[in-house]
Amino acid sequence: MSAQEKIETAVRKKEAGNLLFKSGKYQRAGKKYDKAVDYISEDGCFGDGDHKVVKALRVSCWLNGAACCLKLNNFNGAIELCSKVLDIEFHNVKALYRRAQAYMETADLVLAELDIKKALEVEPQNREVKLMQKNLKQLQGESNKRDATLYTNMFAHMRNDFSVATKGESEEVQLFYYFVKLENNPAEDPLLLWLTGGPGCSTFSALIFEIGALYFESVPYHGSLPALEINQHLWTQVSNIIFLDSPVGTGFSYATICNNFACFSFRRLSSNSDDTRWLIDHQEFLSNPVYVGGDSYSGIILLVVQHISNGNEDDAEPFINLKKQKWLLGYLLGNLVTDFAMEKRAQFRFSLGMRLIPD
Repeated sequence: MSAQEKIETAVRKKEAGNLLFKSGKYQRAGKKYDKAVDYISEDGCFGDGDHKVVKALRVSCWLNGAACCLKLNNFNGAIELCSKVLDIEFHNVKALYRRAQAYMETADLVLAELDIKKALEVEPQNREVKLMQKNLKQLQGESNKRDATLYTNMFAHMRNDFSVATKGESEEVQLFYYFVKLENNPAEDPLLLWLTGGPGCSTFSALIFEIGALYFESVPYHGSLPALEINQHLWTQVSNIIFLDSPVGTGFSYATICNNFACFSFRRLSSNSDDTRWLIDHQEFLSNPVYVGGDSYSGIILLVVQHISNGNEDDAEPFINLKKQKWLLGYLLGNLVTDFAMEKRAQFRFSLGMRLIPD
């Protein structure tokens, strides 16, 4: 097929798509526009005189395809097609307008605002774009109110002023945490201390990727900021949770002296001394059953639980209500790693003792 025949075929496909669009058959229309672009793709061999025509035809098909995507609520598809147009015509008002529409539908209000501003720089008096700007401001106001309510409820306490000092010494440790209150009955239901290992992984990963109230929306990257969505299986439906950045040096937790880095114990977090302690500050949780959990390097949790249990037996204050159910202590573990070097050596001793390898 010659270059001229490809152009003529693409024009016919586009015109067929226009008729289908006018009759409300948006999906079929979109396929016609895709077919038209296939005939005039980048790989086509066109002469110098044809390039301008081919470019205009390709842009028109992409814009019409984006309009079909908007009608079909395929907003990511509309964003992709408009972005193709803007790659070669960065000032194309139709592409900016339609991409802003799609961004607004996907709650990417920051990117929508950027596209609207660019469109108004090109056509300051464009009524449709100005109306969209007005609608965007209303959506931004509503979004800000929702976010304020959401974060107020989700983070009952979020503090980074938590200081733990070794008794009789000047060393100071600053432990950062997110505290998320239970939605139902926080005064009586469990209190879970969640540790994320690594070692050195911030507990923010658990908060936003695993068991917290929000997730990052999982969508293909298209240049926008990440969006948040509600986690339907959030653990704060059944427990209060302290997401602790531990050990020191992880996330926002830090020490003023190097010797204190990588140190942690829950009793230091909760013991009664001259410094403010979490459980002393939040005495309404002193009688709550306490669980300790985490994933990755969670072998350390066994040591933490044992430390708490020993402290309770020694009548240390405050008493931590480490929950017991039948034979099971109140802890949960994922990826039971404690120390790679130690565990590597233990594998050989275990294998030898079990006669899995010869003497």
